Amino acid sequence: MKRLEGIHRSPIYSHFGESIQGAASIRAFEKVNDFYKISERLVDTFIRCKYLNLVSNRWLAVRLEFVGNCVVLFAALFAALSREWGVAITAGVAGLSVSYALNAEWRIDGVTIAKGWPRNGAIELHEYSTRYREGLDFVVRKLNISIQPAEKIGIVGRTGAGK
Repeated sequence: MKRLEGIHRSPIYSHFGESIQGAASIRAFEKVNDFYKISERLVDTFIRCKYLNLVSNRWLAVRLEFVGNCVVLFAALFAALSREWGVAITAGVAGLSVSYALNAEWRIDGVTIAKGWPRNGAIELHEYSTRYREGLDFVVRKLNISIQPAEKIGIVGRTGAGK
């Protein structure tokens, strides 16, 4: 959903930039209403994607909350009915189980990172070469680069150079 949002956000920015650059021509040829309608259509499409993203996130959150509430319910029922079933648990253990059950939803919703997984990403390329397709010359030849975490890089070149 986020990808769709990004795909439909870009044309809005492009159209806005083109409208500002060509404002004099748009007014001279009396095409203001046409550009206004195009802008409305682009924004409507973006809002649809944005709305779907928000609704799907809310849907997931409600489902996770329901599952968490069910876990709490069963933990509380087990704690209350344990004496009836002949299982002896102390009040502390019962309270602890309900307390852990209350936190279960937050653990489901969050992302846990595996041990040994790097906390910061770095990219290293050694003798990297690439081309647009098999049979063509390499456009990048024997590139050696190390990009550190949070470092920003840019690729520059002439128009049509294949960046």
